[in-house]
Amino acid sequence: MQDQSMTVLNRLRCFFAISVSVFLFLAAIAKLIAIAQRESFLAYPDYVFNAIIPSFTTQDALSLAATLEIVAAGFMLLKRRRLSSMVACSWMTAIFVSYRLLAKAFFAPKPCHCLGGILDWTGMSEKVLYALPVVLLWYMGVGSAIFLFVSSISVNCNQQPNPISSTSNSVSL
Repeated sequence: MQDQSMTVLNRLRCFFAISVSVFLFLAAIAKLIAIAQRESFLAYPDYVFNAIIPSFTTQDALSLAATLEIVAAGFMLLKRRRLSSMVACSWMTAIFVSYRLLAKAFFAPKPCHCLGGILDWTGMSEKVLYALPVVLLWYMGVGSAIFLFVSSISVNCNQQPNPISSTSNSVSL
């Protein structure tokens, strides 16, 4: 029964890793399209990195984010059967959540061009466009945390000490 539940868990983890990889690839492509189209917002200073590097623009931030997304998505896709893919997902989530928190702390103006402004043509409201990356971050963060937690529980349950092989001070008669 435990082998069957681990197989289901591994399949779910593979599906999750593939789905996050697809989301990350699509987000990177959206950013690269915005860069290729030379969108007007690309020349604005990036409010988070600009505090450290004064000449850092939104284009630089999007280029950096797209590169990280492609690398993480490729890693997660290649290592989808391993727990390290969940660590990579958690790492990406932590980076993006930290960026969003710093953007709020530095009073960055809305809307966030997290997806490169590629969805502006859809006519979706600014509220929806702002919420979409947050929903994806929740999906990535909660999903990877659940898989990491469940994997740590299953490892701990499988490592119960064997009473026969344990060394104890027993008195022999």
